[in-house]
Amino acid sequence: MAVLHAIRNFQKSARLTQPLFRIPKCVRQAFQIYRIYADGIFQLEDRKGKEKDLYDRAYLFADMNYINKNDEEKREVLMALMQFLNAMNADFKITAMNVSRNTEQYLDGLYREQNREAYPEVSKGMREWREELEQRGSMGDVNRLLYLTVTVRALRYTDAKTYFSSLEIQLARLFQAFDSRIFPLQAGERLAALGAFFRGQEQIEDDSRGLGKLPAILPVSLDADKDYLDMGCMYASVLTAREYTSSLREDRVFQCLSTLPYPSICTIDVAPTGQAALKDMLAAAHINQERTIATEIDTKRKRGLAALGTSYAKEKQREELEAYQDQVEENNESGFLAGLLVVVTAQSEEELRQRIEGVQAVSRENGVKLELYHWVQIKALNTALPIGCRLVDNLRAFLTSSFVALQPFYAQELQEAGGVLYGLNRTTGNLVIGNRKRLYSPHGIVIGHTGSGKSFFLKSTEISQVLLGTDDDLICIDPQNELQEICREFGGQFLSLEAQGECHINPLEIPEQIFDSGDELRKNQFIADQCAWASAFCESIMKNMVYTQEHRVLVNRCVRNLYQRAFAQKKRKWQPTLVDLRQEIEDAMGRATEPSEASILRRIYNSLEEQVGGSSDLFSHQSNVTFQNRLLVFGLKKVDPEDWLPVMTTVMHFLTNRMTYNQQHDTATRMIVDETQVICAQKSSADILLKAVTTYRKFGGICTLVFQNLSRVLENPELRDMLSNCGYKCIFDQGGVDAAALREIQELSDVEYQSLAEAVPGYCLMIWGTKTILLDARMSGDNCLYEKFSTNFHEKKERRQEAGDPLAREGTLDVEILRIAQAVPVGKEELQELLPCTPGELDAALQRLCREGRLEAVPFAGKLQYRTGKGDGL
Repeated sequence: MAVLHAIRNFQKSARLTQPLFRIPKCVRQAFQIYRIYADGIFQLEDRKGKEKDLYDRAYLFADMNYINKNDEEKREVLMALMQFLNAMNADFKITAMNVSRNTEQYLDGLYREQNREAYPEVSKGMREWREELEQRGSMGDVNRLLYLTVTVRALRYTDAKTYFSSLEIQLARLFQAFDSRIFPLQAGERLAALGAFFRGQEQIEDDSRGLGKLPAILPVSLDADKDYLDMGCMYASVLTAREYTSSLREDRVFQCLSTLPYPSICTIDVAPTGQAALKDMLAAAHINQERTIATEIDTKRKRGLAALGTSYAKEKQREELEAYQDQVEENNESGFLAGLLVVVTAQSEEELRQRIEGVQAVSRENGVKLELYHWVQIKALNTALPIGCRLVDNLRAFLTSSFVALQPFYAQELQEAGGVLYGLNRTTGNLVIGNRKRLYSPHGIVIGHTGSGKSFFLKSTEISQVLLGTDDDLICIDPQNELQEICREFGGQFLSLEAQGECHINPLEIPEQIFDSGDELRKNQFIADQCAWASAFCESIMKNMVYTQEHRVLVNRCVRNLYQRAFAQKKRKWQPTLVDLRQEIEDAMGRATEPSEASILRRIYNSLEEQVGGSSDLFSHQSNVTFQNRLLVFGLKKVDPEDWLPVMTTVMHFLTNRMTYNQQHDTATRMIVDETQVICAQKSSADILLKAVTTYRKFGGICTLVFQNLSRVLENPELRDMLSNCGYKCIFDQGGVDAAALREIQELSDVEYQSLAEAVPGYCLMIWGTKTILLDARMSGDNCLYEKFSTNFHEKKERRQEAGDPLAREGTLDVEILRIAQAVPVGKEELQELLPCTPGELDAALQRLCREGRLEAVPFAGKLQYRTGKGDGL
């Protein structure tokens, strides 16, 4: 009796749900839902208060990056999952539901083109790219959702609610450890999930009871045949796993059955048995086996046969039972009764049969034999849904270590509303769309060698799509003037900063909105900010001198005097400049009563000489440019190395003012620093940049720093810290030492680490918060934007040659023009005399070279001259 009792207790762990209706008379009665509470808890039984009723709650959880983890990391995940499962004392289901969706509408809802009229070509090119990625990937017309449904027996709803509330704390910790997230579903969300599966509708309004909404989301009709259901708008069959091979791959079983390209459901229905019941059952089974062996020996003796030992089969069974007992004791394992159910749907009976055969073939390849349920299809469908009922019993026993082979995790996805299309997830074949504003730390770093696709990626994502899909301002710092062409192409403003140049910026200028505001507090804050800039500027030009608090006090005093006169005007006719500040410092020298004060002022005055009348007069004139354009690029290629520090100080000051203004007007500001290693070559300018990036977060700024290689980032401890803390990273083609160095500060699996050495332009490793994605950001050369984004000169030349352009030949007109212009600025008339070409050919070549940014046209003596900086073009 003890043996039978132990086995019976083990089997009772899988308790069936009491049906609400023995014979359903309508579609509503066919589904096991008695009451719906607004917080998402369903009551599934009504035992009239005589016994505890069954309640459930469903949770939506995100996938994790399991498939790309190392073997050791996979074991850690499975061990954590085992510990969680061992602690579970309630029945639960893990369900993957594939629901129909219109992929085009879905992507249109995620991807915004609010400025399509302003950037029609960008819109066209992005549409082409999206279509290209969809064809290259495997993003079908279904949406895969993962649910955990937990049940509990309770006398009343409040008891069930208390249980689920305490459970949710444990679930949140567990899934956070998995780099995943889990969310409890409200009533409307659960009904929407059912509606999406049965009718393809997802919008369901909440109500206090919820039952009134069920007819709107359940099948229109429900006719049951032997092995399929006719639900009016589709046919469905429920299959169950009858047999499993001894070795299941934990990264394949659930994945292959839960990623079908049509509406379907894959559910693992689990009833924990508890360790005590498992041990009792194994002990009882062992006693049974010993009794069977003893009976076999006695039978042989009675027949006069030699009883030399037990049969091989029974001895094998005994060894297996003893091994299970040892495994449970040594590994502290628990037992589970679990069943695997798969719901296949189709639009016709014939299509349904074909799909069933396909699913059975796939399951056999992965060690699972699926068979159809007969005459209980409605009950099986209820059991497969993310509802806590169990109306069919086809569970088999698993130890924890065996059950984890059915784990549901595979790979992470990134698809966020209002985001940028970054490319294709190489692991899953789905599009990657991310909104950096949703990241806890939205600053980003992009790293890639020349030719890796880094610059192309920057233009196709962080520049063009930000302009197309947002109202954000975009300000770029361009040390090599490589963004000049794309800036002009998109109607932006390119400011080439150079001494004795045509572009003048007055950092002391008073904005009209400040002058006319009448707000003294706002004016005082503006003056304080200007004092901070002026002091930093003076410090940056006073090389080989110690800049002290005395210097700062005197500079600030002169700046305040300057603005006192400026704000005393009734109208904003006079704007103070650096020349006026130097004059104010000279006047202060005359008023100084202490020789030490006069000496300090004189050193400041003398240091400003080159800035106001010498070779570095970039900021000494009234502004001749405006800053109203939302795309603004500061070109720094022609800045003298001696002027880097004051220029960076001033540019960062401008950015701070712009961000402050934008913040007051609810506009985000994005800053891109291209070729950041050039700026960081000087520690002083690197310090200014890093301080600014750290500060801009509080202004709602989103910064992107672009480097050629990782070693330059890791050389600077502050840059290294920034790399660790950035929520967004894209790393192209960084093999060898750079990849090894990255692994020291960024946790990477072997697969992710090896991907860094893939020298395929456009392939990169994207790190987005806690997600790591192998990204394919390639764009076809046929895309209308490809030529604009590409920086590969030789590829462009080859494409022009293929198109029959006679001027694309190496060593002819383009190269000769660049050689001459590199030596000395030259006019078109001189070029016509020097080069054997027609006027039309020369005009076409000059326009092309200017458009590519390899040549620059500047007015001189009433005519245009063409020049290129040293090292440009060739």
